[in-house]
Amino acid sequence: MTIRLLAVYIVILHTACTRLESVAPLQTPPVSLIAYDSFLNKLNSQDITSIDEAKTKYIEIFQTEKADTKDQAFLLFLDYYDQMNSSLNYSIENEEQNQDPFILKDQIRNYQANGFELGFSEGVYFIKQNKAYIANHFYTHVSSVLKKYLEQLYKESNEGFLEDASIVITPEQFSDRLAWWDSFIEDNPNFILLHEAKENRKRLLTLFLTGIDNTPLLDDRNRLTTYYESAYEVIKKRFPNTTTTKLLGLYFSALEKGDVNTAMFLVKDLRMRGIIQSD
Repeated sequence: MTIRLLAVYIVILHTACTRLESVAPLQTPPVSLIAYDSFLNKLNSQDITSIDEAKTKYIEIFQTEKADTKDQAFLLFLDYYDQMNSSLNYSIENEEQNQDPFILKDQIRNYQANGFELGFSEGVYFIKQNKAYIANHFYTHVSSVLKKYLEQLYKESNEGFLEDASIVITPEQFSDRLAWWDSFIEDNPNFILLHEAKENRKRLLTLFLTGIDNTPLLDDRNRLTTYYESAYEVIKKRFPNTTTTKLLGLYFSALEKGDVNTAMFLVKDLRMRGIIQSD
């Protein structure tokens, strides 16, 4: 079993179980998955057009396979896609003196034809995955749950989130997004990418409680900024039964009383328990 295929199976087994001691032993993967993984291993990882080859081969092999096998195969594609993305950005980072070859119109068209696009943030060019490519070529093949997950990532990619250490979505969008992940995780406990879904929520929850440089949590008088005051009101009123709202009951109560010290202690407790990210 190759490293990529083994990694996919570890993800599957990990997300299907909540405790390490209950993890099932490895099972023999379908022949089609082994064949696809072998194909990916032979592609030229330095050639961006290999992404389109990987996509075409996926459709060829898994057109008539059952949904869970298609989902597992998609994870193999996604792993290769991520590797290519990292490789492209590594190339740019190592050409600090002359980035022109990476931003020529022909090269940009090449990115777009193979599932990528050129981004620019804080004075730096970078390559990012084009979620529309996944939508156009994979939504009709993967399971309905995986499609729902990918659609949310596509939506969030279009809306944005952080730019120059600022949150660029509205307080309402932030609360909606966090509540969506709460519901998705609760409704799909056996989802093939449950770990990644939980990590998405963890990142959001961390910033929901701590703020960021140019969208701070507290103002100069140690009171909630208007942004966070609005976000907290939305999630409490519109999503009272979500995991986040239930988890943060004491936190919201402390802030309403102006007890910032208790609120910050509760945030520290969440960090120490691994519920939000460490500093």
